[in-house]
Amino acid sequence: MSDFKSVYKDRINIVDNYMKTCFEKNFKCEPELYSAMEYAVFGNGKRLRSVLCIETARMLTGDVERALPFAAAIEFIHAFSLVHDDLPCMDNDDMRRGLPSCHKKYGEALALLAGDALLNTAYELMAAECEKSGIGAIRAMRHIAKSSGIHGMINGQVRDIKLSESKNANEDRLIELIEQKTMALIMTGIISAAYLSDADEKTVSLLEEFAYNLGIAFQIRDDFEDETEDLQENHDSPNFINVLGRDAAMERMKYHKEKAAKILSGFNNNEFISGLVTFLFN
Repeated sequence: MSDFKSVYKDRINIVDNYMKTCFEKNFKCEPELYSAMEYAVFGNGKRLRSVLCIETARMLTGDVERALPFAAAIEFIHAFSLVHDDLPCMDNDDMRRGLPSCHKKYGEALALLAGDALLNTAYELMAAECEKSGIGAIRAMRHIAKSSGIHGMINGQVRDIKLSESKNANEDRLIELIEQKTMALIMTGIISAAYLSDADEKTVSLLEEFAYNLGIAFQIRDDFEDETEDLQENHDSPNFINVLGRDAAMERMKYHKEKAAKILSGFNNNEFISGLVTFLFN
């Protein structure tokens, strides 16, 4: 497992180095805005969504380079969502990944603008690739846009606010929330790579099922990871532990993890992603 951790770190470095190149070559703006954007992106994240994007492309065709702009765009969108989620008008979190959240370091106005800038530069980056590539790149960009907006992550955040305020979470409503919030960008990392690889409908459908099960399992994993912090801060957020209980949530996580692994076993060249699934839930 320590060997896989090193391999995973290498994949993270591939994404990070590409994003650093984007910052250095393409991002021309006021220095404080540049600094806030850089701070939001280069934290202690797992890079799960972007690594899944490049590794799905590697698994299907071996072409990582074509997937990198879309992997970076997904990370920029993810960073934008975290910056905005942490704002006082939303979740009001002072810390993110062990560091002060963006608005605590740079102020609310600059954090808000940094999030806006990251969202827009993500589309700028993908649009530039769509000009050079075929229909697969356009389909990938459209899927990322759909997963990030009112049919995905942003609508999921609204559902999160409503569910937290109502104190009336049940399993069905929680699944609806997770499908649009946590799962949206995990799934789009995988499916956008499938479109970029010109995968057929059967392959896309299998990868959607894999991504769905991985997304549910990953959310439950995060719920367990955040459990101590939630208790210390007296958070009563809707999650699988609160709704199902600890034992049932653990069984549910194992079920979805095993189902994801079974689907993935039908693909060739799946060694890294199979190792990633094992690593995440070990």
